[in-house]
Order: sequence, then structure tokens, then C-alpha cells
Amino acid sequence: MQYRRTSALLSLLFICILVTACSKTQDEPIYRNQIFAFGTIVELTLFNTNDETGDKLSSEIRLMMEEFHHHWHAWQNGPLTELNNALSDTKNKTKQYNVSTEDAKVINQALALAKTSDALFHPTLGKLIALWGFHKDEPNTVPPSAQQIVDTLNSLPSLEDISIENNTISNNGDKPIHFDFGGFAKGVIVDRTIRFLRQSGVENAIVNAGGDLRAIGSAGNRPWRIGIRHPRDLGVFASLTIDNDEAVFTSGDYERYFEHNGQRYHHIIDPRSGYPANTIASVTVVHNDSATADAAATALFIAGKQHWPRIAKSMGIEHVMIIDKENKVEITAKLAQRMEYEVTPPPNIEIRHLP
Repeated sequence: MQYRRTSALLSLLFICILVTACSKTQDEPIYRNQIFAFGTIVELTLFNTNDETGDKLSSEIRLMMEEFHHHWHAWQNGPLTELNNALSDTKNKTKQYNVSTEDAKVINQALALAKTSDALFHPTLGKLIALWGFHKDEPNTVPPSAQQIVDTLNSLPSLEDISIENNTISNNGDKPIHFDFGGFAKGVIVDRTIRFLRQSGVENAIVNAGGDLRAIGSAGNRPWRIGIRHPRDLGVFASLTIDNDEAVFTSGDYERYFEHNGQRYHHIIDPRSGYPANTIASVTVVHNDSATADAAATALFIAGKQHWPRIAKSMGIEHVMIIDKENKVEITAKLAQRMEYEVTPPPNIEIRHLP
């Protein structure tokens, strides 16, 4: 058995290769710093920001990210585990829990995205993800049995079991609820960071969380240009230019996985089958909201080659690139106009139209 986690430093390298402002100029200072959060490296690139201001902002962002990580951690003790315990207590007939207004907003956003994704992005798969060993620092050495997967699937709640009213979350069903927001939490904190930077007077920046990012403004008179990593090789597969304010999020089977008997088992679990989705290698989504892009990348990866256009349409996503296991590209027409491929020979490309 092998377990691998994509190097965050490697993901950052892909971005730096193609961001047009990787080096400083005398007239246009660029502040760069790295923060370790969410098990990855978050790189801040702030254009036209001096070191003193950048250091101050970085310190505040680090504290914000550390608090957010602790708050929503899927298996370490914290507010999320308290919430899950309350909603799973069979002795408590009401199974309710009061949360803050901000927490209720996050949970409502996750549930709304789950519904538009046809529940392919599903924030209550905590028990299933734990079964596969992705709720601990050391993963399982073998995949769970087919019976364990069936039993766990049968124990999962439906989205209709959950209601939120006046910041009170209720489990209205008879099955325990174990929230896991790993499929979109990174997007939420990236959006919050961008909002904080804007409130602090920064209008030109990239927040890059291990290869998933949101960029605002530009690098002086040049646009931000970023690279999308190759799902199998250590290099850049394609690149695109950011249009003023956009998030670029990618889900791939190379991020967290283990191999057993020559087969790869990754962390993106299909809620319909209980097994890792296995028809494609990576999905890249471009959108103006990081949380939406994050959830959509997960949902479209699970939807696979046959169904991703329908789910993208439902979620309001117009910029999508799919790379399959043979490096063939399926891409929406709007994103195809902006994408440049960095591999030789160029990939086979099919333009897919949303229904």
C-alpha cells in the first residue's frame, strides 16, 4: 500500500511559473508570503504592497485561517465535531444544535450547493469518508469491504433530513448526521481572505491554497496568468489568464490517495456508489466565487464524462475543463477560448456544450 499527498510546494511552483508578476520591479512592489493551513501551503501574492503592510496582513490572515481550520476540522475535536455529535445523539429526540449566524450561513451555502449539484457534492458524507481512511493522518492500508460500504451508505442521511431555522440546525430523520465540508471549505476561506484584503485596501492579489486560488485585479498593466497542473506528470498541462476577479479550482485523483494491489483509491467519494469516482483524472472550474468553484469541481469530478455538462448547467458553471485518464480534454466553449496548452503534443480536445 502506498499513500500519497500532492506536494503543496509543487502546486505553488506551477502557479509561479506562469504568474506574470513572479519577480519584483522597482516601481511595482510585490509582496509574497506563505502560510501553512489546511494541510497545505497558502501563498499570498499582493501587488503594489510593501513588506510592512504585507506582513501585518499576513499575520491576520494566518490567525483567521488557523481558527477556520480548527472550527471546521472534520475529525479533530472542535465546533464541527460538537455539532456532529449533537446531530447524531440517538438519546436526544430533538437532535438540534445552535450555531452562530456565520456558521449557519456556511452550512446553508453548502446545502444549497449540494442541491444544485444533484447531491454529488454532499456535505454529510463524513462517515463514508472516514470509512475510507481519509479522516485521520494515517490512512487505511486496504479499502473497506463491499459490505462495509453498503452498510455505511444505508446509514447516511438525506439532505431533506436537515433543516436550519433561526441558526438552529435540526436532524429531522432517524440517521446520524456527520458533516464534512472538505469539498468546499477551502473555497470559503479563500473567499473570506479576498474579502479581508479588499477591506484592507488591497485590490490586486492572488490567494493560492495549494494550487486552488482566487485572483483579483491585475499585476499592474498585466493580467494574472496561472498554470493548471498535469494530473499525471510533474509539469503544467495548460494555462489561462484571469479576468479581473476569478477563482480557479481543480479536483483530481492525484491529491490524496493510496494504492492497493495496483489500484488507486482517492478521496473523492461518489455518494451514489460509496467508492471513489473513477472516470476522469481532473476537473478545473473557473468561477467568480471560490466556494462555488470548489464544490463544483468535486461534483463534476463525480459526475464523470457523461453527466458533467448537466451538473455544470445546474450549478451555474460555464467554465470547465475535464482531463480524462488518457489526457483527452473536454472543455466548455467559453473556457476553450482562453485556454493555452503547455504539453507536447497538444491534447485531443472536444468542446462540450451545456444543455
